[in-house]
Amino acid sequence: MKDPAHVAAGRIGALRLHGTHDSRQLTTNGRAAFLRKFRDQVLAADAALASALASPDDTKRQAAEKEVERRSAYLRQHHFALMAYNREKARKARKNKKASEATAIAPDAP
Repeated sequence: MKDPAHVAAGRIGALRLHGTHDSRQLTTNGRAAFLRKFRDQVLAADAALASALASPDDTKRQAAEKEVERRSAYLRQHHFALMAYNREKARKARKNKKASEATAIAPDAP
């Protein structure tokens, strides 16, 4: 369990930060790095696509850019779907653990 004093201090700090700064500006670099991660994964998986992006041919480069964006979008969807799956799996595990603890503590009925 979290210490209530630490939770309150964190909340006070966050309220001050978001009250004095634009949250979108604070997270710009983080969001860009997050999205770049998916692009990098696409380019690492397909060397031909990476070389097409370096092509002097505008048509080829634009087509490659569209394909990179399309694949990056799938990787982002995969990332969030995997997070949701793992979150649900953890919830079920916690629920099962609570249920088993409750039955272990409760005396058997005659």
